[in-house]
This record gives sequence, C-alpha cells and structure tokens, in this order.
Amino acid sequence: MVEGRPLGVEPICSLLQVAPSTYYAAKDRAPSARALRDAILIPQLVRLWDDNYRVYGVRKLWKAGRLAGIDIGRDQTGRLMRAAGIEGATRSRRVTTTKADPAAPRHTEKATACPPPRVSTPPRLRERQPLTAPSVMPAMNCLAPSAKMSSSGMTAMSDDDINMP
Repeated sequence: MVEGRPLGVEPICSLLQVAPSTYYAAKDRAPSARALRDAILIPQLVRLWDDNYRVYGVRKLWKAGRLAGIDIGRDQTGRLMRAAGIEGATRSRRVTTTKADPAAPRHTEKATACPPPRVSTPPRLRERQPLTAPSVMPAMNCLAPSAKMSSSGMTAMSDDDINMP
C-alpha cells in the first residue's frame, strides 16, 4: 500500500479503464515475430558495427548488412540501432554545456491549467477613409526630388516647385 491506496493490477487497470484480463493476456502472450526477429538481428548488427570500428551510421550499416547477407531494411536498421544504443561517428563533437548534479534537488512540476485560448475580437466596422495626400506624403520621402504627388498621381516637378517653402 502506498499512501493508503492498494497497489496491484486491478486498481491500476480500473484507473486506466482497461480490463485486467487485457493486462494478463498481454503478459502471457508469446513474443511477436518482429520481436523474435529483432532479438536475432540486433547482435548481428552490433557485431557488424564493431567490426567496422564503431563508425558506421544507419546508411552504411544497412548496406554492410545487406552485403553480409542480412535481409534488413534501412529504417529497420535505424530502429534496431536505437534499440541497441549504437550510433555512427559524427564529424562534429557534441557540445555539453551543463553537467547536472545528481544530488541537487529537482524542480517539481506544478500542474497548471492551460491558459485560455486567445480570442481576438473583430475590429470595429468603420467606413473606409480615402487616402489623402498628407497621409501618403511621409512615405514619399524616398522619392526623387523631381517628383511630387498630385491628385492624378505622380508628376514631375520643376525647379521652381523644389525651392518652394
């Protein structure tokens, strides 16, 4: 008993809303064909990886396995390498910036509710205001001095217009 609650299969299954017979059926079930094949292939891949100086990654180990007569797929090779805990050599070093102190106290996760979703309010409906020259003029600073805005569009300016205050 932990904190006054009984431990065992039945309380856990009732909490997970799974029938206890499902647990026992899975526990007593024979290993699958994939699990049996993985148990055979993993030692072969590890031996092949060791023979090649532990530098082969997924692609090269897959090709080396095919040459050695192992009928295996590339993605299966990657999955089995992860399961065996082996990986290929990398050209760059892995950077470790922090080494955790195992004796240090750990931050406890607080169960917090998710923040409410952000709902944007629609903008107020307003009439479209036509663009006027003063609102456009600040953006016209990038124009050449010989151009100006008029009601009909841009027109060329004369030297007299440039010297106007």
